[in-house]
Amino acid sequence: MTYFLYLALGDKKYVKEACYAIASLISTNQNTDMPYRIAFMVTNPQAIHPQLAQNELIDIFHISDDIMRDWIGPLGYVYRVKIMAIKMLFACHPDSNIIFIDTDTVILKDLSPLMRHVDNGGFLMYSQCQDITKVIQMTEHVEKSQISKHTYLRIQTYKKVLCLDRIGSDDQFYLKPNPLSFYNSGVIGLNHQHCHLLDDVVKLNDLMVKEFHYGAEEEMAFSWIFQLHGPIAICDDAYVYHYVENKKSRLVIGYYFNMLYDGDAENLQKFLDENQIPSIDIFDLKIEDLPTFIHYILSKKNTAYKELELVSILDSTTYLNTDSAFYRKIMSPATWKNYMKKETLYLKNVRRRV
Repeated sequence: MTYFLYLALGDKKYVKEACYAIASLISTNQNTDMPYRIAFMVTNPQAIHPQLAQNELIDIFHISDDIMRDWIGPLGYVYRVKIMAIKMLFACHPDSNIIFIDTDTVILKDLSPLMRHVDNGGFLMYSQCQDITKVIQMTEHVEKSQISKHTYLRIQTYKKVLCLDRIGSDDQFYLKPNPLSFYNSGVIGLNHQHCHLLDDVVKLNDLMVKEFHYGAEEEMAFSWIFQLHGPIAICDDAYVYHYVENKKSRLVIGYYFNMLYDGDAENLQKFLDENQIPSIDIFDLKIEDLPTFIHYILSKKNTAYKELELVSILDSTTYLNTDSAFYRKIMSPATWKNYMKKETLYLKNVRRRV
């Protein structure tokens, strides 16, 4: 049995995201040949969408504020909760495999190949980050003022990592895998036989938080520990779309699944108006179209990127693997032609009626 784990702590917007993500999982995995259930850990269970609240596939875990504070730990590192939530679910279901998935995701197809990979003892993460050495080389002559604070911290962390052969003290240390790559933790999958490794992941996470102050130590810790015990497979955007670049995308996804909350319809219309999209319905979308359609929206008007205005191209290319086929696809105007044609035809018909 595989448990898919979704974690929505704090603000209601994360519960919304998680509900849309869960809806996409259920929609695309109705005929899978691998048994699965969904664990939904949430601090605000009242905010769960009615379509999901009584779904028999979903086990809802109410996470109290005290548990959340304990998970975050004395160092105050928020993303430590990912590790602790997976540990808690293994404690409840020690014979199950677990695939954690971030809330800002859409499942695009049947995940049985991923479940089978984890069931066979493999490790799984979302995507491979940019090569560490390449990041340092491409930013060698870049001034600090040209990049964001987070990117600067990433570069400094990578420089430190390159000089290490281990991390920790003499009585407790972890040798550096050779070679070492870092992976995005939007998806994390491991077999129940590897659940003991989570103790090492949380210890290494805490060591890294003290050492680096980077802000992505949990994915560094998962990457490090997993690679000490075997290769990591990636699901990437062939299976899961991770829309980290613009959170307003959740409105489009909520509309697709007919799960918008009170007030969201107005926010969606404002978002569409800002980006000169007359209607979503005219595009006849399938679930696999959502990634390219969202990037088509974002291409229409620069204000859609207002969250990224202060971030240079280097900020994304020092993290994302821009050599991936999917990245090239969704960022290519050639993939948006179909949407442009449908929109042009719709507007012509509107003008004729007028």
